[in-house]
Amino acid sequence: MNKQRNTTLDIAKAICTLMVVFLHAGENNAVETYIKVICTCAVPFFFLVSGYYLSLNVSAGKTEYASRQLKKIGELFIISNVLYAICISILKLIFHDDLLGFWKTCLTCESIFNFLVLNDSPFGYHLWYIGAILYVLFIFNKLISKNKINRVVVYMPLFLILAIGLGIYSKIIFKDDFPIYVSRNFIHVGIPSMAIGYMLASVLNHKQYLHRYALLSVIVFSMAIIVERFILHRLGLMSTGSIFILTVPLAVAIFVFAATDEQVHSSSFMKILADIGRYDSANIYIYHMIFILVWEYLSTCQNVIYIHSKPILVFVLTLALSRGLQFAKRRFSKNKQ
Repeated sequence: MNKQRNTTLDIAKAICTLMVVFLHAGENNAVETYIKVICTCAVPFFFLVSGYYLSLNVSAGKTEYASRQLKKIGELFIISNVLYAICISILKLIFHDDLLGFWKTCLTCESIFNFLVLNDSPFGYHLWYIGAILYVLFIFNKLISKNKINRVVVYMPLFLILAIGLGIYSKIIFKDDFPIYVSRNFIHVGIPSMAIGYMLASVLNHKQYLHRYALLSVIVFSMAIIVERFILHRLGLMSTGSIFILTVPLAVAIFVFAATDEQVHSSSFMKILADIGRYDSANIYIYHMIFILVWEYLSTCQNVIYIHSKPILVFVLTLALSRGLQFAKRRFSKNKQ
């Protein structure tokens, strides 16, 4: 299998980044609600990609890759949480909101436990992914160094079942509705999704066969997950959660379709998408909530045009911010040299 970077995978990352923005910025009308249910595959997809590239680098003997990624994600974890703590504090001061109450809530024992153990950041709910991937990379790095990475495969189905059972289906199974962080964390989503990506790196050989059926699976799973959500909602049985039965299978189908694509993307649009997926996806994921938070406080700006263009607008603004940060970083490095 070609170990060079897959541009279609980068394109898929850009699309999944837009999905994440849509999850957080899209309004809850009937149509967008069902678009959102498809978008739940985006974060598991990112775990799959991380596991895939980790496996490729380990197979190539690049054992320092996991440590390098750990350092990078660790820095993002600290920077992102501090940044959002400062941003929320500033917004609450400007708009005379309850700043003291906010910090009292953040510093309770329960909040600190949920943050450190279950990846539930009190400063930005989307930041759970940064903490989760940090923990999963640490676990995988230890397992790889001890040559015990295959052991995680045994527990993978159990973790996914718990993610579904403690989340969307908790009313059916446990007759209760648990907080989302109980089912959406590094244990129930991060470990199994990254393990699948890690395993797939060694089996994606029959490209044409897999590519054809992966596309069909994307279509079927997308339709099926809409039906799944519709049935649960109509029966009044849908609980708080982000992982449906078909969420991870849909993420896997998208991943396999992209990873097995041998097409050379020569169009300018596809190259732009690939660059966004490769260079901007992490920044967009981290920073997009800043714009959403600001506009939540500036509620008078929410006219009809804004409401329906909000996800695209937030995506474009965050992309511009990402490119600005990259430019500033290059200038700083150049001046330093």
